[in-house]
Amino acid sequence: MKNKQLIILGLIVALVIFVIILPSSSSAENKPPSTGPVRIEGKQLLVDFDGDGAYEPFIIKGLGYSPYPIGRYPFDWGQNIFDNERVLRRDLQVLQEMHANTMRIWKANPDFYNSPEDKIELTKKTFVLADEYGLKIIPGFWVRYDLDLRNKDTRAKLCNQFKDLVLKFKDCPALLFWAIGNEQNYHNGNNSNWYSLVNEMAEIAYKTEGDTYHPVAVVNGEIANINNPGLGTTDLQLPYLDIWGINAYRGYSFGNLFRDFANKSAKPIWISEFGIDAWDNELGREDESTQAEWDVNLFQEAFNADVCIGATLMSYCDEWWKPQGWKNPSTHDASDGFRLAGATPDNFLNEEYWGVVALKQNGGIIDEVNPREVYSVLKDKFAQIDEKTFILGGLK
Repeated sequence: MKNKQLIILGLIVALVIFVIILPSSSSAENKPPSTGPVRIEGKQLLVDFDGDGAYEPFIIKGLGYSPYPIGRYPFDWGQNIFDNERVLRRDLQVLQEMHANTMRIWKANPDFYNSPEDKIELTKKTFVLADEYGLKIIPGFWVRYDLDLRNKDTRAKLCNQFKDLVLKFKDCPALLFWAIGNEQNYHNGNNSNWYSLVNEMAEIAYKTEGDTYHPVAVVNGEIANINNPGLGTTDLQLPYLDIWGINAYRGYSFGNLFRDFANKSAKPIWISEFGIDAWDNELGREDESTQAEWDVNLFQEAFNADVCIGATLMSYCDEWWKPQGWKNPSTHDASDGFRLAGATPDNFLNEEYWGVVALKQNGGIIDEVNPREVYSVLKDKFAQIDEKTFILGGLK
């Protein structure tokens, strides 16, 4: 009798272990490598933009693109900057000459509660012109921080909106991959509801696009939540997620970020935000040389990490509308920001001074852009990068 009980107990334990390790019906095995222009293989981002069947490594040399004019907020009623050819050509030319290859756009979708007509949103004109200038786009699907992510109707509405975004842009040649959210885990997403929604949306993108699907990333604040079964963030629990986007502000170096990430996930990492601002509170002025030195060092660390597919710097241009209390967007206020020890030389993030180019009012909606020192230094570095050399062993 005792032996029989032991046998039964052994079978139960074996069954439990089998269930735990067995991938669900939404297994990654059901998501083969894309046959489209962009695919993930292991921890590499591979592209075949000419369609000849030969995929090559692609390293993201990118910037976050948020060119709101002086005096405007992102939610202002008015002309859509992502549909304004003069604004786009002004910036795309600057990015092309910089040898950048990618633009991250935080918010490509209309607001959750409002119609597209009263919001600045991404349009196909941005994709068409980006393709003309040889640039790729990572369109972000913004998820508000005040939503109840447990609510079935809310989740369904978000999923439908994301599907609409995929249908709208999936055939654009300038599309690199999709990005869901931005630091939701710092606000309303430090839970399994958020990450299960991410996987659901990633599955929708895959099934909407079919065999030629583009990869899907989620933009996470740092790496603390990754590989946490209680939050649903193991690789097996996120079979449809292809890339972890990480916003990381750690100072002059990323430190052990890439090593620690590699111990958490077999997926690749994209540094979706990083860098420092140009204003030094202690000096009481801009310090362009330090900004350039720090940003370049961080880029080089990302390029040389074998788990990393590249990075998008924060950011292309200054944003006068930021940050605390969303004060006067017509004033370039160096005091606006917040303290973060170790993140910058002065331990203070001046959110109005992040740009590799500064803005100067020039009448109307088209402001003048003036490259900072970091622009010139990165321009030289970007020109030296050979993606195959990167894969074989880093920058030379």
